[in-house]
Amino acid sequence: DLQISLAVMFAVVALLLLLSSLWLGLKLANSIAVPLVSIMAVADKVRTGNLRLRVPEQEAVDEISQLGASFNRMLDELSSSREQLVQANRQLDTRREFTEAVLGGVSSGVIGLDSKGVVTLPNQAACRLLGLSFSDIFGKKLADIVPEFGLLLSSVSPKSSRQNDAQIALNVGGTIRTFHARATGEKVEGRLVGFVVTFDDITDLQIAQRKAAWSD
Repeated sequence: DLQISLAVMFAVVALLLLLSSLWLGLKLANSIAVPLVSIMAVADKVRTGNLRLRVPEQEAVDEISQLGASFNRMLDELSSSREQLVQANRQLDTRREFTEAVLGGVSSGVIGLDSKGVVTLPNQAACRLLGLSFSDIFGKKLADIVPEFGLLLSSVSPKSSRQNDAQIALNVGGTIRTFHARATGEKVEGRLVGFVVTFDDITDLQIAQRKAAWSD
């Protein structure tokens, strides 16, 4: 009876120790897994673009809590950077709209180009003077559309800020028109990033000058 009692007590104690170890192991596993699962859940939602979510802060001071705090700091920096980018894009859109409004009221042709000579911003007067539509000019190389302008652009020096002027004769709608064109390089920190081409139709002025010369 004593042996049976001791065996039962030993079995009960062993079972209690086993259950205690299982409970302790599960608690330790949950203390590690739950924060990691929350970080994974937040990261999955952040991947869709929601930067307002944060990992719940843990009171314990360990590697997992530090990982969550570091993840939250990273989200704060990403959110701040995105907000700054949004503000910068809004300012750029406002400036672009203002520039387009100003250029729309200018009678001279104005064409903005990138460093490769591709048209990025033609105003309405430029399209009208060249007898082309906006889709015919935008996104294409100006030298391919009007080779005479390509020669003017090629003479712009990246090291000099001087404007290049030239008189260009173009066939517009079957009529030879004379334009006074000017090309200027746009530089940022000494690097050529684009061009601005402005031109006016001086055909009528030349005709009037010739008539005045003949009258004299």
